[in-house]
Amino acid sequence: MIKFTLGILCLFILALTSASGQTFKKFTLTGTIKGIKEGTIELYDHYGDDPDIRLDHKKTIVSAGKFEFKGEMNHPFKVYLVYSRTNGKKYSSDAEFFIDPGKEKLVCIIDSLHIETQIAGSKPNDEYNSDYLPYIKAAEKELDNWYAKYLNSPLENGMLAERSKIGNKIDSAVYNYASLHHNSDLVLWILDDRLDERYSDYYEKAYQLLDSATKNSHLGKTVAKTITGMKQTLIGATLPDMNLVDTTYAPVTVQFKTGLNSKYIFVELWFSHCGPCRREFPDLINIYNKYKTSGLDFIAISVRENNKQFWQQTIKTLQLPWTQYFDKDGIVLNELHILDFPSNFLIDSEGRIIAKDLQPFQLEKILKEKLSIN
Repeated sequence: MIKFTLGILCLFILALTSASGQTFKKFTLTGTIKGIKEGTIELYDHYGDDPDIRLDHKKTIVSAGKFEFKGEMNHPFKVYLVYSRTNGKKYSSDAEFFIDPGKEKLVCIIDSLHIETQIAGSKPNDEYNSDYLPYIKAAEKELDNWYAKYLNSPLENGMLAERSKIGNKIDSAVYNYASLHHNSDLVLWILDDRLDERYSDYYEKAYQLLDSATKNSHLGKTVAKTITGMKQTLIGATLPDMNLVDTTYAPVTVQFKTGLNSKYIFVELWFSHCGPCRREFPDLINIYNKYKTSGLDFIAISVRENNKQFWQQTIKTLQLPWTQYFDKDGIVLNELHILDFPSNFLIDSEGRIIAKDLQPFQLEKILKEKLSIN
């Protein structure tokens, strides 16, 4: 969900003028930070390096509570600020708002303790708050109620089916909104945001409604790449081959379609500092030991490991008995767009995904049926 919050009380005046004969349009962002006299402030676009927005400078001086940014862009951008006091203390937030070609005023009221923001005058922000949020409000409310209902309950199949049904309602609402607003620059940002949570056919269909210029933007290409990557991990798809390294850091190509011999392979995606990953391992070890002689194998692929020795030691400490690899080149994160951990896949002997994102109790239930073991 896009969050238009920051942690400072500020007033922005955004003056945008067209650069004659160019795709890019100039903008000037001037701001006043109330209660703060000096320091520095930085402006970042959502991805940090998008070539479709050009800043004269990313960091500027705050003097007498005022600052200014200049640059040019060819479509609206989601951005955020980081403020640093003269003593070096930083005030950073994941709060983002849109700067938009065209002359407008943005008024931001921000509270670092209470996420409360009022933004006026920005077309994408107004559309998000006035049109999009009310459109999906009912489905989002159902999801909030689901989380509240099962907050302290162990997950069961019925709960997950209910969650999936609500998710489909949200996906459908997003598509319906996109079909009504396919010329809106906001739709692409909505899809980018929703795909961080899950893939849906509705999102791909919504993307296809966008015009070619929007699809060919840097963000448009990023969304297309995300969709392509996530489709490779859908149930029924064949998990792609991966170039990984083993625990000695020797390169290994894992060929899921032809290179595995077991009837079923459970592929676990994790990293050493992931608490939820580590909490699942005792149950997974029991399952592995119970079914390893009946046609089941495990493969673990670790991501986000900054310390090779710590990763190797974690495997030993937790006594993980199955094959371990490290995704040194970032295939899992960058190509398959898997962002939530632990994630997992149960695949057959030909690399086809037959189930995914299983709780240990769900995995064992499937194995009992597939391997005919009581």
